[in-house]
Amino acid sequence: MEPTSAGPHTSDRERSPGNELPKISIVTPALNCGAFIGRCIESILAQQYPDIEHIVMDGGSTDGTVDVLGRYPHLVWRSEKDRGEADALNKAFRMATGEIVTWLNADDFMAEGALHRVAARYQAPGSFHVLYGNVDRVTEQGEIIDRYMPAPAMSLGILLRWWLNRVHPKQHAMYFRRSSMFEIGPFNEQLHFSIDYEYWIRFIKAFPFTHENSVLAYWRDRLECKSRDTEPDQIKSHWKVVLPHLPELDRTERLAFWQGYCAFYLRAPSFTHEPPALGPDDQELLNQALDAFQAALAGPAAPPPSAPAIGWTAPDLGALRPRPVTGPGQHELGDDPECP
Repeated sequence: MEPTSAGPHTSDRERSPGNELPKISIVTPALNCGAFIGRCIESILAQQYPDIEHIVMDGGSTDGTVDVLGRYPHLVWRSEKDRGEADALNKAFRMATGEIVTWLNADDFMAEGALHRVAARYQAPGSFHVLYGNVDRVTEQGEIIDRYMPAPAMSLGILLRWWLNRVHPKQHAMYFRRSSMFEIGPFNEQLHFSIDYEYWIRFIKAFPFTHENSVLAYWRDRLECKSRDTEPDQIKSHWKVVLPHLPELDRTERLAFWQGYCAFYLRAPSFTHEPPALGPDDQELLNQALDAFQAALAGPAAPPPSAPAIGWTAPDLGALRPRPVTGPGQHELGDDPECP
């Protein structure tokens, strides 16, 4: 499907009588987040937004999370075993009735005034299919560490560069037109990592992304989360998600993708960053990118600007020479039993 701009919006459900603002559904997957979920819920109530629906899908917590949920009669919630995060999200999104839908984890919380800013963008001329904002990363105690400000213009070519995660949208501050989500389909339940990332890639192939240049959410960076100390598994999953979509870029864009990857590898050489076996086209393009970088490194050029000026040694780019595939279907999701 070709990207389209959002036209005049129509309600997916009847709005509350006398309310001119779009209904917003907030979906929260939870598992043993009793220490944090109250802050998440309160941050949504503090929005003083007139038409919200907060759906919590708890995966069978044993730490008091359910007791916290029971204190809020406005919540729609279930506590039951699920098949993973994607399964919980799909259940919750099927229950959602808002014109706009967002996903806020149980240990994160919403920025003041976020829902009114989102509604204003939704009702403005042109509206949006998906809106993404800025995010502040905070400590477990809620103190701000830094700010993530994604690129103001997003494209498939940018999004496929998994190493540019600093300028990618953040799930904590993304708002989707619910009717557009129907066209994209459910979250991929084969994945353990890259669940949101794989969904964005499918979404941007159908609809444009719209940026809201303000902080919409706070992301709590804590020790007990599934992304902690799992970088090799995450990157392996990212490669598996990205590679099937590279043929949708033209050859110039694909070469730029591999050139960007080589530049990244020069700054952060690691076997965990290396791609899996590639098809012949991407193997050729990666070889072209490697040849260009190795030629530059062999000359009198200075080291990359981000590298130390003293004691810098160029990494061995030969490690990146791709291994040819041995058969078809190497990049289909789910065909590698070792990939989460």
